[in-house]
Amino acid sequence: MGCKEYDQVLTKLIRPQTHPLAIKILGPDDEPAANLDRPDNYGIQVAVCQWVTMARRWGRPMSVLAGDVNCSPCLASLGLKRMRTASALADYFMEMGYFAAKELALKAAEKLDPIPHGKIKGLAIYPLSMAESEPDLVVIYGNPAQMARLASAFVHFSGEFVQSATTGFGISCLSMLKPHFSGKPAIVVPGRGERILAGAEEGEMYCSFPFGLMEQLLDSLEQTQNSGSRYPFQRYVLFQPPLTPAFANLNQALE
Repeated sequence: MGCKEYDQVLTKLIRPQTHPLAIKILGPDDEPAANLDRPDNYGIQVAVCQWVTMARRWGRPMSVLAGDVNCSPCLASLGLKRMRTASALADYFMEMGYFAAKELALKAAEKLDPIPHGKIKGLAIYPLSMAESEPDLVVIYGNPAQMARLASAFVHFSGEFVQSATTGFGISCLSMLKPHFSGKPAIVVPGRGERILAGAEEGEMYCSFPFGLMEQLLDSLEQTQNSGSRYPFQRYVLFQPPLTPAFANLNQALE
């Protein structure tokens, strides 16, 4: 199968409300295809998460390079620009009021493990059905129940639980790319930044995973569905509700 067929199967089994995405990470020597929409085409700079929303909600292939981005946490955490000091992110965290003490901010910045400067040049972001070549990552937005279905399929073929980590305040763009380097899927809760700037809904999460896991994922989704797990989850309604006093009184008045 190709990406168009993968999209069709995911749409059938998971029913996401927005387009599943195919993401190609552009290396230092890569150039985005000329037909991809860039913020520069509109004379603006954006946060990376805004362009993700454009791709998944508008159904348009997009690309974003360092010069297209004005979100400083994006530039720092994705290595699109170099941080002059090792404490730059921690200083930002403290200025934003995210931590009670500087040592906590330093610890979090280290654990965040930003992508080294120069390792990536930018991103090409496609609706999965429109991907022109094999992507690096697939990203699917949905509600917690849909994420549970995806997680159960990963567990089905790997035996490993799907990990999830979030700062709560942002930089989910970095969390989206981490599975490319770890080789493992992740379920991510978008933070403050993506909800303010990119319009992520209150009930939305997303699953990001290496494209190489797609065949196993779809096979396990099919198998687990055949075993009774599916989305939407079935509600169990084969029971007799108790009669409340008002119901009972009305029942006595019926012939």
